[in-house]
Amino acid sequence: MTVTYTLDVSKSQFSSFSKLLLRWRGSLWKTVYKELICWLCLYATLTCIYRFLLNAHQRKTFEDIAGLCFKYTDFIPLTFILGFFVSLVVNRWWDMFNNIGWIDNTALYVAAYIQGSNDDVRMIRRNIIRYLVVVQTMVFRDISPPIRLRYPTMNSLQEAGLLNEAEMIAFDGVESHHAKYWLPIHWAMVLIYQAREREYMISDGMVMDLYNRLREYRTGLATLCCYDWVPVPLAYTQVVFLTVRCYFLIALMGRQYVSTKRDIQVHSAVDLYFPLITVIQFLFYMGWMKVAEALLNPFGADADDFEVNYILDRNLQVGINIVDDAAGSLPKQEKDSFWFEKQPTPLYSTEMANVAMNPAVGSATEIPTPEVSTLMVPRTSPSVSRKSSKQPGSVGDFFKSMKSHGTRSSSRECDRFTKMDELEQGLTLSVGGADLPVTKTLPVNLNEMENKEHEKHTLRPTETAPAILRLVPTAKKSPVIRIEGEASKETASALGALLEQDESET
Repeated sequence: MTVTYTLDVSKSQFSSFSKLLLRWRGSLWKTVYKELICWLCLYATLTCIYRFLLNAHQRKTFEDIAGLCFKYTDFIPLTFILGFFVSLVVNRWWDMFNNIGWIDNTALYVAAYIQGSNDDVRMIRRNIIRYLVVVQTMVFRDISPPIRLRYPTMNSLQEAGLLNEAEMIAFDGVESHHAKYWLPIHWAMVLIYQAREREYMISDGMVMDLYNRLREYRTGLATLCCYDWVPVPLAYTQVVFLTVRCYFLIALMGRQYVSTKRDIQVHSAVDLYFPLITVIQFLFYMGWMKVAEALLNPFGADADDFEVNYILDRNLQVGINIVDDAAGSLPKQEKDSFWFEKQPTPLYSTEMANVAMNPAVGSATEIPTPEVSTLMVPRTSPSVSRKSSKQPGSVGDFFKSMKSHGTRSSSRECDRFTKMDELEQGLTLSVGGADLPVTKTLPVNLNEMENKEHEKHTLRPTETAPAILRLVPTAKKSPVIRIEGEASKETASALGALLEQDESET
């Protein structure tokens, strides 16, 4: 059933794609050819009626209907509805495959935990695997038509060898109105408990670990039952399928080639008898919808459905081989061929020996390395924090804020500056004829000086106040600014004009 083409696309070549297009089983052509033939037959019938059977008045009516259908065809949101539906169906399909139930992991744990080679131990290990295959078969019987046909009744499991007579009697003896998927799992857990009691298992932790493996296996099968019980809502499925079919039903008239001199939207300068572009569109959209139809129930008999019969046979065979033939077996331990090699590398065939490889190497290693040794020095420039989202205040704003708080009474401000703990080079105040050795770097936002708790902030030089300022009292005991250092003339002029304006205002 499953169509495999992985080997054909092992190389990304033009010939690989051509091989896929020429395949028939499971292909797009096989999926949509019946619908396409029906659509082309209806299209050809309408074309012949228009060209050979209608009079002038009837042809005009036909052309008007074709123009109307062509105009409103794009009103159907085909791509959106179909794309979302296919995405939903593919996700469900992949989750079903992940929960289909592979017995390998559980069988490996059973073989490793339950040790012994006598018939009693072998019987416990083999029966645990057989019970797991039985519960999987019971689930598949209820969700997969091929398995239902293979095992039409529970007695068929006994005839197939999956259950013996005593187990069948015990199974029928449990009365329940619901499916008894849990019963074989319970039998397997009881066998694990007996193996621990008979000391075939050396710790209770092994028992709990095996119970968890059986629980995970059962949970995966229960997920399959839930997907079968609660499918995609029927209304949504109907909307998608009706949307696609109605779209191309309207296209039967809307894509007709009409020969008229009237200025209608459907008129084409080229008169084609075969709607090539519409056929290509039909293949894409109808094939897209057919994919969703096939993946809605992957346990059927379609070309791309799961190989459920093979899975059952394979699980039983592999599980028995693991717990019976390979349990406790270990080859003789010898020194490997790379014993004396620090960096072992297996040999290659002659075809692959010269094939280039791309090892895992960081991309930054391609940066050229300097030929001379690099001199490493400590960082000298002070770190600058990120700029505030607000525009930093200027030096003029700083002195305006001082003025608004009574900067003409300079003694109060000087007292505030003298109480600063962290002193740095940057600002010196001289008031009352005596220099006050008070220094502080200017803040990023000079308006912070308005805050009464400005002592908590670290003041830093900014681009708006790069100069060294000195405040010197004049005869009128009003502060005057002297610029020292590398300040520009524009800064000095601006600050002087600002203070002159403050004096005139007062």
